[in-house]
Parts: sequence; C-alpha cells; structure tokens
Amino acid sequence: MKQFIIFAFGAIAAAGAQAGGFDASVAGESIEVNYQMDSARLMQGGSEIDGGVFLNNQGSYTLTGKMLAVGQQARFDQPFQLGVGAKAYAG
Repeated sequence: MKQFIIFAFGAIAAAGAQAGGFDASVAGESIEVNYQMDSARLMQGGSEIDGGVFLNNQGSYTLTGKMLAVGQQARFDQPFQLGVGAKAYAG
C-alpha cells in the first residue's frame, strides 16, 4: 500500500509541472505524502491548495486538505489571508 501511495502522488506531482511542492516522508512503520499547488491550475485568484495522506502499518490513516487565499482588500489596500482546512481520521 505504501508503494502505491508514493507512486500515485509521484505521478500527480510529475504530471503537474506547476506544482508548488511535493513532500514524501517514509519511516519504519508509516508514510506521509503531501502535495501543494497554486490554484491557478483550477481557478483564477491567489490561493494555494494542499492535500495529503498519512498511513501506518496498523491500518490507521489521516487525510488532510486545506486552502489558503491571499490578496489585497479593495477598499483599504491592505493584504489579507483566509485559510480553511479539514482532516479525517480512520483506523
């Protein structure tokens, strides 16, 4: 299962030349893979999208997803950031 997850996220990262980042961490009994990209591939605007999975040999896993929007306020010309995220645990 670990090899499949590494291959799947590696294929996604290789297919997306505009990827912001790809991170894979393998330990003795666990693996964590994260993929970050700029939202320009999906929509217009200044935001970043991040998704990942954490697995261990005991059958537990965590799925994560988050989005960070950045920009300028039109009225006051001040920078702003808005982030939203979610995690799901199982096992």
